[in-house]
Amino acid sequence: MFKIWIKIFLRSQKKNWLNTLVNILGVGLSLAILLFVSFYFQEQNSYDQLNPNKEIVYRVLKTNFMGKGTEIGPYNTAIEGDVYKEQIPDVVDTYLSVSNYRSGVIELPIKKHYITKILKGETSFFNFFPFQVVQGSAEEFKKTRQNVAISEKLAKSIFDGGNCIGKTFKLNNRKHIITTVYKLEGKHYFMPNLVIQNESKPEGNWFSLSWSLFIKTKNNSVESTIINRITDIWNGQWKQTAERRGISLDEYMNNDAKHTKIEKLRKIRLYSKSDDGGPEGKGNLEFIYLMVFFAVILLIISSVNFINLSLASASIRAKEIGVRKVIGASKKSIFFGVVFELIAQCLIAFIIALLIIELSLSYFNDYFNTSIEIYNSFSTIIYVFILTIFLALLISFFPAIVISNYKAVKVLKGNISRNKNNRSSKSLMLGIQFLISGFFLILSVVMFLQVKFMLQKDVGFNGDQVMVVNFNTNFNNYKKYLVMKKELTKHPNISKVTSSYMTPGTQLRTNMTNIVLKGVENGGTIMVMLNPLDIEHFDLLNIKLEKGRFLQKDFVKDTISNVLINKTMARKLGIANNPIGKELILNNKTLKIVGVIKDYITSFGIEPTPTLYYHWNIFSETKTYMFNTVQLKVDSNDMTNVINFVKDYWKKNIEDGYPFNYRFVDEDFALSLKNYQNNNTMFFILTILVIFIALIGVFALASLTIQQRLKEVAIRKALGASTKELIYQLVINYIKIAGIALIIILPISYYFVEQWLSDFIYRIEIPVLPFIITPIIIITLTFFVVGIKAFNATKIDLIKYLKFE
Repeated sequence: MFKIWIKIFLRSQKKNWLNTLVNILGVGLSLAILLFVSFYFQEQNSYDQLNPNKEIVYRVLKTNFMGKGTEIGPYNTAIEGDVYKEQIPDVVDTYLSVSNYRSGVIELPIKKHYITKILKGETSFFNFFPFQVVQGSAEEFKKTRQNVAISEKLAKSIFDGGNCIGKTFKLNNRKHIITTVYKLEGKHYFMPNLVIQNESKPEGNWFSLSWSLFIKTKNNSVESTIINRITDIWNGQWKQTAERRGISLDEYMNNDAKHTKIEKLRKIRLYSKSDDGGPEGKGNLEFIYLMVFFAVILLIISSVNFINLSLASASIRAKEIGVRKVIGASKKSIFFGVVFELIAQCLIAFIIALLIIELSLSYFNDYFNTSIEIYNSFSTIIYVFILTIFLALLISFFPAIVISNYKAVKVLKGNISRNKNNRSSKSLMLGIQFLISGFFLILSVVMFLQVKFMLQKDVGFNGDQVMVVNFNTNFNNYKKYLVMKKELTKHPNISKVTSSYMTPGTQLRTNMTNIVLKGVENGGTIMVMLNPLDIEHFDLLNIKLEKGRFLQKDFVKDTISNVLINKTMARKLGIANNPIGKELILNNKTLKIVGVIKDYITSFGIEPTPTLYYHWNIFSETKTYMFNTVQLKVDSNDMTNVINFVKDYWKKNIEDGYPFNYRFVDEDFALSLKNYQNNNTMFFILTILVIFIALIGVFALASLTIQQRLKEVAIRKALGASTKELIYQLVINYIKIAGIALIIILPISYYFVEQWLSDFIYRIEIPVLPFIITPIIIITLTFFVVGIKAFNATKIDLIKYLKFE
């Protein structure tokens, strides 16, 4: 029996190859998308799963309400961790570190090595991230702040045999001793090559937010209890601030206070509410939801199409079924034969999905910066294979029943029932496909227009041909800069050289502090971001002035006490109408506002952050800890020669032995929009797939219904109906269904478009274009697909269908 089924399967697939191809392609694409998203989720969800502390280690976050937007990030004070440990019984340990990796040159007695992914923090690192120690011990690492830990991979690359315990080196003129070698297995929040310790215990205050903080709790701790205790601690600080400002605690909390949250270590990679997922990056949960949604939609549509095309093919094979029944084939054997054929098609579709994955996985990894390997995801493949079998059984059941119930006498006479009772359900399925296609097409066009708007919008600065060069160390950078500025501007194609802590497109949220407006009754205090800079910074980037003046070389106080603020800061301080001349207090120093900068866009999702701009000399310590970049304005199309000139000078005079790292401001800002562009591109591709598979559904239903109406077509043609009239009769029902579905989906789409756009501070108004072109495109494609089938139906042989009448 099985051998006969195989022969029948091969013969029928050869005869109806187009329907088989459509079936396999639709299900195969759906399974491929499901496999992609499963692989991606498996990799992203694997972060920190090997850490035994994953359930009791939490990252501390601060929430900043920015008008319409809310910013959440791992920006904490240097002192709060000790207070948590002291006042909250459930908190047993804390770990404080910088937010991002650093790089530098380590100086061994014989040679130097440039090292990336250096993590700097407190002594408790291994209490939170207990990597396997292969040499030395974690306890030895904690004994003095000179001690460092090195990864096994790095140790083997720079020390013969990897034996390095007790070896010393210098980093930024500081001596270190290697006491620990650890092995990195799996994926983790921190995956450093080198772990060093702070020179001394960090100091600070309750308003300087510049550290990443982790807390470790008892095994049976309740997360909500810890959050409540942390909130009580901060409320005590905010209450004092609110009293100084003469407002209630609730009013201050609703406007200016930073709200503290915590999140489990194992959830950070995918589920963090912050855009900052740590130095190893953050997974794209929205992308996973989007892909899962699309995969489910495509599987549903493909399954419906599979059933309809199977029925369409069966109507063509009706006489074959009738003959098999006449010569003795049982209803049961026909039923299982059909099930076998359809399961075989689904299994072929699964193999096609694996081939698609294998051929496109490298592009997927490059596009989403992942390292997925199909051979390391065997369990996921098994799960999807089981799903494929289940899906095959599900979608083969109905066609198998219908086909096995064919009456031999009727089908041999060419009289196949049109199943009038099922006509409404088929129209409903078709309508749902039109609804889905219309919805995704509208949203795809709106997404394209919004991303286009973001790419073309005037963002308030001009980063064209502004080159940013990064320092690798913090050793005498400001002094080097003063010399460099004179030398580099001698080049005919470098018109300006300046510096700042931050440039647009690389906004850092790790330098937030509290500032007081002087002269206000009860004191006016807000959190602001600090951006020390050189005077030419604004001219270099063509940033506009709202009020007052820029900082100038001719005014001595511009490098001593005069500052600029942005428009948002003026509004937050309540001095937007008359800010010039107002005085601020920062670190016990009085500063005078001489100008207000127009807000420039750093993110389309949140409002600008209140920012204070001042010269490097006002706070001398910033020249040591925050001087990390130099910016150059290049006035030349021969960019390569200018870059080579700066590179040669840099390596000879600034940082010998370090790599030359540079970027361009406009490219930085474009990179900040990359996630939007990636999602838009992926959404567009998947929309095309949805429409394509939906059109397959139209083709399936058209094939089935027109096949069943061929006798009607023959009668109409015999009575003199023209080709045009026949096509109209066959097509009009599909056009009506498409029209009704599109009328229903337009207001629904409008609502979801408005909801999606509301997440953007800078956005387009809801465009009319998508709501016009979508019905045109859907109806045109429907007419084209059904029209071809209808036109072929008008060419039938009248004698073939009327000879028994």
